[in-house]
Amino acid sequence: MRIIVISHSHGKRGSLEYLLKHETYDRVIFLGDYCADFESIPLKYSFPPVVIKGKFDKYHTKPEFVRTKIGGLSFHIINGHNIVAPLVEMREYVKGRDVDVVVYSGTPCDSITREGKVIFVNPGYFGVEHNDKRTYAIITIEDGKVVAEIKEWYVD
Repeated sequence: MRIIVISHSHGKRGSLEYLLKHETYDRVIFLGDYCADFESIPLKYSFPPVVIKGKFDKYHTKPEFVRTKIGGLSFHIINGHNIVAPLVEMREYVKGRDVDVVVYSGTPCDSITREGKVIFVNPGYFGVEHNDKRTYAIITIEDGKVVAEIKEWYVD
């Protein structure tokens, strides 16, 4: 299974639509900040997308976090805009819990960190440049193994 993870589209609906039409994936995780961008794109998905709201979606009805199984693995998915140090707090959160993958945002610094059996994925910001780049993540699950990669976006 190939999962595309996107956060903070911030009005870049055209770029978001282009990416979703041209990238290869089985499932979508959208981490908020302009949920309306994502929801306005008329695409058909093999699996229902996971959409959570961010700081700029305060009147949106989507949840602020989701715990779910994807590809047989336990995911904790959160925007993280209200967390001071998302990776530090996510590390504490997963201690003693059945979590395989943490997908979070709230900071434009993309990162992939593996600690024990848990992989932490921050796709960075898609619609807002940070350090002269805009990013998203691809998570691949194959035979119970998780591989994540950060990809840069250049088209506008």
